[in-house]
Amino acid sequence: MRITRVLFWFSDVCAWLLIWVLLALAFLSPIAAPIAAKMRGEVLPVIFMVGFSACCLVAVAGLYLVTRRRVAGLVLVLITCFVAAVYGIPPVAVTIATVFAASIFGGPLGLAYMEWRSKRSNNEQRA
Repeated sequence: MRITRVLFWFSDVCAWLLIWVLLALAFLSPIAAPIAAKMRGEVLPVIFMVGFSACCLVAVAGLYLVTRRRVAGLVLVLITCFVAAVYGIPPVAVTIATVFAASIFGGPLGLAYMEWRSKRSNNEQRA
């Protein structure tokens, strides 16, 4: 029980930090990305910037749901990891992000579920 609280606290701290970083990325990347692309002499498609900002906002929504102990939030965060692979992020980075999200955010949820099942089975045995 105590380890679950500690893991949820750590998960919440990581989630809130990522929320703020992703919000900054979602709103600043449409401004900064074209400038950086022009400096390199490249053309950055608008759909890329819109897709990147949308992915960031989906991840923010998922992380907020994770802080509210919703499994749907973990699903949204993992979907965002897989969408990043489609956008051309290197597979190693996507794998690391997926493992990080599944362990940091899914671990406490899985542990809480196992504790709930244990308490439920103990209550059924007593009845």
